[in-house]
This record gives sequence, structure tokens and C-alpha cells, in this order.
Amino acid sequence: MKWPNYFKTFRKTPARVTELSSPNLLNKLKTTSATGLANMNWFSRLRIANKFPPLAVKLPSMKWFNNLKTARKIAALVTVLVLFMLVIGCTGYYAGMIMTEKAKAMYNDRLLPVKWLNAFRYNLKGTEANAWQVVLAPIDEARRQYILEDIDRRAAENTKYLNDYAAKDHDEYEADRLPKLTAEWEQYQAERKAAIDLAIGGKQQEAHAWFWDKAVPHLQQVAVYSTELADYNANCADDLRK
Repeated sequence: MKWPNYFKTFRKTPARVTELSSPNLLNKLKTTSATGLANMNWFSRLRIANKFPPLAVKLPSMKWFNNLKTARKIAALVTVLVLFMLVIGCTGYYAGMIMTEKAKAMYNDRLLPVKWLNAFRYNLKGTEANAWQVVLAPIDEARRQYILEDIDRRAAENTKYLNDYAAKDHDEYEADRLPKLTAEWEQYQAERKAAIDLAIGGKQQEAHAWFWDKAVPHLQQVAVYSTELADYNANCADDLRK
């Protein structure tokens, strides 16, 4: 390859060689901005390029891998694949454990209380209806005995629901409402029994007045507290689901 005349002149000129080897050229290059470098003429850029060639980043060599035998290459790839699958499996197992714990907490701490409280409210309505029948309706002895047994059965179930609910851990809201619910429930049962005893003794008017004035206010408070607790646990379960 033949060099053009100006390249030959440039290579032979001692002043040019001295200028290229001057240490001031490096300082000039460092202080030159990207815009200034772009505005240089082609000859100045050529001088800088010849003096300071582009830096090459040396990447890690894979020659060692290429030198391995085929069996060892396959074994290495299989090992990497196994390690990758182990990481993915451990991550999935850990995430599954967290989801399982959240599901257990949601069921035991929130969904079961909702189930108990809804059954409690259902029985509460049943005992109220039965009590009104005994107090107001002209029924025979067999029918009355059936109603009284049904009241006792529902009352026993409700007491069990409250005991099961009281046995679990409670937060501040539940700890405030549950004792009030229990106290109102016990008071309602006592007043309801007194009204029914009056009705069985033939004092229908007194039984009606007693049930309305004494038992119904406690019944209403029981309904309020049980509804509040059921709604609260349902909302907490919905928050856990999110």
C-alpha cells in the first residue's frame, strides 16, 4: 500500500514527530470537550487518533470452556441447570409456605368467627320467634314443650359459639366487643326465661310486658354486637385476601 504524499511528508517532518510526542498533547486532549473535538479538522483528529488509539475492554476468555471435553461441557451445563431449578424450586416453596400461613390465619382467625357469629345470629332470631309464640300464641302443651326444647337447643348452640370465639386470640376491637356481647346474651337469656315462666303460669299480659320491657332491649344489643363482630371479621378476612 502506497502512502499519499502528505502522509509521507507528515511522517518525515521532525516537527510533526516532535509535536505528536509532546506531553502537552495529552493534557490538551484531556481538556478538550466532546464538542471541541467534533469541531477539530480531520488532520487534528488523525493526529490524536494515531497518538491515542481507542482503548479495548478485555472480556473474559471462554477458551477454557472450549478446551473442555464434550462430556465435561455437558456435565457443567447440567449442573448449572440443576442449580437454576433448585433456586426456582426454593423460591416457589417459600412463596407457597407464606400463602399457606396466610390462608390458615384467614380461616382460623377470621372465617371461623364469621361462621360462628352468623349461626349465632340465626339462632338468636329463632329464640326470639319461639319466645313470642310462648308469650302470645294460644298453643297446646305439646306444641309449647316442642318450642321450649327448641329454645334450649338454640341457646346451648349459641353459648358454644361464644365460647369457641372467646377461646381464640383477639385484637383490640374484638376484646372490647366480645365481653359486652357475652354479658348482654346472658342477661337476655335470664329475662327471656322469666317472661316464659310467666306465660306458662297463665299470666300472658305480664309475660308480654316483661319480655318487651326487660328482654327485648338486651336482645337488640346482642344483635348489634354480633353483627358488628361478624362484619369486622369479614372485612379483616377480605384484607388478608388482598
